[in-house]
Formats: sequence, structure tokens, C-alpha cells
Amino acid sequence: MIVDDIVSVAYTESNEYFVNDKFMVPNDPGNEEYQIVQEWIGLGNTPDPYVPPPAPTVDDLYDDLIQQQRVLRALIDALNDGSFVPGSNYTNTQIKNGLKNRL
Repeated sequence: MIVDDIVSVAYTESNEYFVNDKFMVPNDPGNEEYQIVQEWIGLGNTPDPYVPPPAPTVDDLYDDLIQQQRVLRALIDALNDGSFVPGSNYTNTQIKNGLKNRL
């Protein structure tokens, strides 16, 4: 990355930089990309402030709860019908795929 590649910079919650809506640059003076962001700032540019995401609505929380209940029901069904055996060495992908087929 060179300074001319920078279109936008925004602060993150952890006071790092989010450059061009694509990648994070740590707040580390030893980091080469951090130095390029500092050069961009030195040219008179200003990073956008951090904007926290909106708080979830009651509907969002309810939808998440319903989805969690579906996942738990699918897991219980899989355990009851022998599809999953406790203590077996399933990969996370196998578990996710098995549960997705039941949702």
C-alpha cells in the first residue's frame, strides 16, 4: 500500500484504523501500513470517527433466540436418533452440516 491508495480511513472500536473499508491497520508505529496511514493524516486528511453499531432491537433478539432454539432442537434430535454420538471426533464442519440439514 502507498499513501495514494488510501481513499478512506476510519477509527475502529479498539483505536486501530480501517482503511478503504477493506482491511485493518494496527495502532503500531512499527507497522509499515500504520506509517503510511500517518503519512496520509499528515497530508491533512482526517480519519472518520468510530461509530458503534446500533443496539439490537427486541425483534432482533427474539429472532436470534428462535434460531438458537431451532439449533438446540436439531442437536437434541440428532442425539436422540443416533445421528451424532457423544464423544465422537466430529469436525465443526460435520456438525454444522448435520445440523443445517435438520433446520
